[in-house]
Amino acid sequence: MTTTARLNEVATFSGHKDAVMALGTCETPDAKLLFSASRDRRVLGWSLGEGAMFGRIVKEFTKHGHSVNDVAVARSGSFVVSAGCDGLGRIIDVQSGERTLLRGHESDLTCAAINCQENKIVTGSVDKTLRLWNMCGELQHTFDAAIECAHEDWVMCAEFRPLDENEVVSGSVDGTVKVWDIDARVVKSTFFDGCLIQSCAEGSEYRTRPVADGSFAVRALALSADGSCCAYGGSNCKTYILNLAESEAIAAFETDTPVSALAFGLTDVILACGTQDKIYIWDVVSNCLLAVADLSAHGKRVRCRSLVWTTSNLIAGLGNGKILVFEFVR
Repeated sequence: MTTTARLNEVATFSGHKDAVMALGTCETPDAKLLFSASRDRRVLGWSLGEGAMFGRIVKEFTKHGHSVNDVAVARSGSFVVSAGCDGLGRIIDVQSGERTLLRGHESDLTCAAINCQENKIVTGSVDKTLRLWNMCGELQHTFDAAIECAHEDWVMCAEFRPLDENEVVSGSVDGTVKVWDIDARVVKSTFFDGCLIQSCAEGSEYRTRPVADGSFAVRALALSADGSCCAYGGSNCKTYILNLAESEAIAAFETDTPVSALAFGLTDVILACGTQDKIYIWDVVSNCLLAVADLSAHGKRVRCRSLVWTTSNLIAGLGNGKILVFEFVR
């Protein structure tokens, strides 16, 4: 397939001993930092500063009881939230390393997110629920089967919607993506296979029932900077881009293997998509492929587990514990 841009690999960060499951960044007046969560039970902080500091480990947070599936980074850089397979979330003070535990889930945590105002946290779990917390680690609400049209399988990803932080968007192994009103505690809309199948405006009934065999499982989800678009993908090797205001898909594209990571560009309207052996860059406006990076040189079925953009680079976390830094060149 013809492409008009390229991804140039410019650096490799080595430090994790197992798969890098999640990445997050922050920029403060004092530092530019990357945080990574891994199956090696650690969250590492890396400098993205100039010169010799670039790629240096400057923070290490251990004491996780099991693999760490996700790390959410506060915009201020003052704290991160980790989601672990030990059934606990942790609010970690970046400077002191002090932890506040999030207790309440009944199984592994799969994801965590922090709102822009840094006063709310949402977590998702294998227990099929989303849970909302305050910054003291106190459980505020549980979003479970008691709510009509709630998820029916593992919740794999969740994000606060920028510019409307009463809304959370989540994806599940049940194949659905849901938009929640966390104040009213209702599901506002449900998408399956790129289509709207339920909305509050039409009542709580599904137009069609989602296929519940895992073949449409949602493994990755990303929101654009203004919150207008949601991209999601997973087991069916498809990525869908939704216009949330119109509740419709504006684009969809297929990959050779299941989708495991997604990230919207910070300034350009582009989407990075990670799979088992490749990273794709998609132009959302023109609905065309811009670039492909082949990961096979880093190992067979190495899998891109996580993606994050900085102002100048795309950073990818791999299943072999490596973190790759790419320059995107049009």
